[in-house]
Amino acid sequence: MEILKEITQVLFQSDTIDKATNQFQTKTQKVPVDTKEISFRLFLSESDNVNLELMGRDDYGFYFKPIGYYSFDNSGNIKNIYILKEFENAYESIKSSIDNKLIGLVKYLSLEENTYIGICSRETSNLVKQMFNSPKYDMMNHMSPDRFQVQNILSNGLTIQIKTSMMGALEAGLNDDNFELEEDTFVMYQNNNGISLHCQEQTYMDLYNKSLLGAFK
Repeated sequence: MEILKEITQVLFQSDTIDKATNQFQTKTQKVPVDTKEISFRLFLSESDNVNLELMGRDDYGFYFKPIGYYSFDNSGNIKNIYILKEFENAYESIKSSIDNKLIGLVKYLSLEENTYIGICSRETSNLVKQMFNSPKYDMMNHMSPDRFQVQNILSNGLTIQIKTSMMGALEAGLNDDNFELEEDTFVMYQNNNGISLHCQEQTYMDLYNKSLLGAFK
């Protein structure tokens, strides 16, 4: 929890907020933000929100993980500060140390939005790659239930399940006993000369345009 608190706190530091505001006004795409031990960047998306992203490294290379993002009003001032589900508890733990004016700007995303972020995260896409590369994988697994691949992963604070789907695809969706969506929310991963993601839902497209889907970062 301590590292999550440290990461979340960066969203509310005056230096970060000043940089994000200036970035929105100048339309600079990437701005570095560093603490003593952790590297971040501010990223301006196609939808004009500015994301705070943690820089990390895994077996596939360097990547950037969204923590939250700022939206702006017509005057270029921060309108809201959105926090991804994974960091909600950390925010509640540090809330007492944050200026009340900033607290008034904080919003959480919907379960549907957080689910899409979880099923399209770097962590989830990495597990998908492992499943595609597994000896257990076959294009025709969907024809035999006893050959289905099924794995769960905690992503964006939610339990996500990846399972065999039609025509060699893998399907990722919510599988968390603590949360329930009114409608099925899932994406399809395919592996044809590289792994690709497929979903036609508007919420997915909105989050993609806001650059909040870590599989693409």
